[in-house]
Amino acid sequence: LIPSEERFPSSVEGKGFKPLADFVHSLGLKFGIHIMRGIPREAVHKNLPIKNSNKSARDVAHPNSICLWNTDMYGVNANVEGAQAYYDSLIELYAEWGVDFLKVDDIARPYSKDEIELIHYAIKKSKRNIVLSLSPGPAPIDEAEHLCKHANMWRMTDDFWDTWAHLYPMFDRCKEWAEFSKEGNWPDCDMLPLGHIGIKSVEHGVGDRKTRFTENEQILMMTLWSIFRSPLMMGGHLPDNDKWTL
Repeated sequence: LIPSEERFPSSVEGKGFKPLADFVHSLGLKFGIHIMRGIPREAVHKNLPIKNSNKSARDVAHPNSICLWNTDMYGVNANVEGAQAYYDSLIELYAEWGVDFLKVDDIARPYSKDEIELIHYAIKKSKRNIVLSLSPGPAPIDEAEHLCKHANMWRMTDDFWDTWAHLYPMFDRCKEWAEFSKEGNWPDCDMLPLGHIGIKSVEHGVGDRKTRFTENEQILMMTLWSIFRSPLMMGGHLPDNDKWTL
């Protein structure tokens, strides 16, 4: 999959995300993308070739492995020849673009152990320092050692939103995962629903809004995330921050 030229004009002539990544890097920032686990169904239906392999997309696809909430991809069968070559080619492309952070979705729940390993080894082969983040959660606690070996971040919870019913149970989740939080491995409490959120969604029946957390609840959330050493990912629209949010 390559960026749409209509959404990302700088990707014209097959440049992909490299011009955008170069611009982000010029600001002293890191550049990340979000992808879905697997291989595009269109590539499988056309049986397109896999780079550096005599196998094709149809040979490696797992057609019964489809994300329930995004059906663009088939899973990859890690047990067949060409599977590693496919992910190698994918990560090679991202490394050429200058990707620093890769969030892979539909891989931590259900836990796709084999594909996590394929992506891990592809990143190692690329020799680029790419942070690997796995979603959605909750990732299984009994796979903690495997996660520590093959990923840098993983969601330890389902999507976190601005309700007390989401915040209160996070204390127990943090207690459960605390021993696995260390340099290079960061269990992830999910994005912080602060400021202006829900702009293009109606999660839990509530659309475009400011966070529903009270100021005390916001302080509690930030304190817990910080004590636990969760990655601090702002989930709101930054230009709209009011003084309190900032």
